[in-house]
Amino acid sequence: MNSAPEMWCLKAHITASKFNSTMNGEKYEITKEYIEKEYFQNGLSQYEIAKKVGCSQTIISDRMIKFGLKTKEKTWKLWKHIYSVDETYFDELNDENAWVLGWLASDGYVIIRNNSHLFGLKLAEKDKEIIYKIKDLLNFNGVLYKVKQKLEKTGKEYNQIQIKITSKQIVKNLEKYGVVQNKSKIIKFPKIIEELNNELITKNFILGVFEGDGSVLFDEKYSSPCFQIVGTKELLTGIQKQLIKYLGISKTKLTKNSLLGNHYMLRYRGRFQAVRIFDWLYLNQKHYLKRKYRKYIDIKRRLSL
Repeated sequence: MNSAPEMWCLKAHITASKFNSTMNGEKYEITKEYIEKEYFQNGLSQYEIAKKVGCSQTIISDRMIKFGLKTKEKTWKLWKHIYSVDETYFDELNDENAWVLGWLASDGYVIIRNNSHLFGLKLAEKDKEIIYKIKDLLNFNGVLYKVKQKLEKTGKEYNQIQIKITSKQIVKNLEKYGVVQNKSKIIKFPKIIEELNNELITKNFILGVFEGDGSVLFDEKYSSPCFQIVGTKELLTGIQKQLIKYLGISKTKLTKNSLLGNHYMLRYRGRFQAVRIFDWLYLNQKHYLKRKYRKYIDIKRRLSL
């Protein structure tokens, strides 16, 4: 049975076919042969084919996938030149891009489809400063997108801002660091960062992950600060290993969220451990999320530190 979009496309296509038949005597269908002729022989784009047929570009793209037709190399190149970006940005890790990598490891995404390699980051509008910072660091001159996100439980909508960039070179580098497609349940602490044994790169990566998936908390009853971060067991185990290495804090047990599979929480409480982690992460930082930094400063004020 055809899906609703396909039925809509077929209906629209029948009208378009009759119209074209009247205009030039040519009648066509959305078959593999038709797409091969228009796309490969006549050089039309997916958008142009969709416009000619009378359906959306998405349907033409889906049909090409269904028929096993690969997009042409030049299709990606045409998109590539719409904007510019520093494609060498992640060629070598440093203290600056390690922070960006941390954000992409926590809240970013990678999509590889046909010959398109896309990565991006989508955050609540209140944290848009991060999107703009990353845009500048990547020397990206493309557009940013405003989108609405609806919470399933409450039905409440909130605004988000998104950066998405097509770059095969950057996506390949991100894969090298473990930021891959559908990473949320499999991401690990980057082996390359462990091997570099560079404290600044390590802490900046952890800061990026923490700012994306962590929390600065304060227990009013016990006047106790709390450092908290969520992620896969492998990622959090790697982060804890580095905290122990550089700060000498004690090892603590990860808390598992039984409803979400490979989803754990790493938590440190108290003045000695939590504040020490915050101090280390934010010391002499050039790039950071102001909202969480202010919470950290407020905790130090409350504790008269």
